[in-house]
Amino acid sequence: PGALYLINSEDKSWKPLQPRLPEDNFQMEQVYKDCPVPLKKDQLSPGGINMRLGNNGRHTLYVVNFGGRASIEVFNMNMDAQEPTITWVGCVVMPEKTSPNSVVPLPDGGLAVTSFADPTKDLKEQLLSGEKTGKILEWFSETGWKLVPGSELRGNNGIEISPDGQWYYVAEWAGQTF
Repeated sequence: PGALYLINSEDKSWKPLQPRLPEDNFQMEQVYKDCPVPLKKDQLSPGGINMRLGNNGRHTLYVVNFGGRASIEVFNMNMDAQEPTITWVGCVVMPEKTSPNSVVPLPDGGLAVTSFADPTKDLKEQLLSGEKTGKILEWFSETGWKLVPGSELRGNNGIEISPDGQWYYVAEWAGQTF
């Protein structure tokens, strides 16, 4: 298990950021209706993170999770308080044979996620053979997951998207390219 941290960029101090987790009678946001069960404290093992900026200090935080399920965990982030707080609101479970690494919110409400490799195959063998191991997947609540054509690379790693939503910027780990 891991944690998220608040880091003060001025004095470089840091401390764990404890998410508020759902109560027994929690109603998940409708957009995440396919999330099987609420996140439990010991199930968060974060990887890549990103944020959709909102209004009035209210944002949405997306966290790649490796703990208990391969998923994107979604939190409401409140920046109005003395220090930021996050509240879990749902998740998007990754499809089989994917290994999520990074996430970016899309301008039209979806998400894009890099999958580094197929975890059911031998990674070392795939990389040494020059095989394209990774890909980019897009998710929308209405349609679910789909492959972005032409996004297969050798170890898709970090991802960002242009402000107009037209271009992905992707780090290819094994090819050491961007």
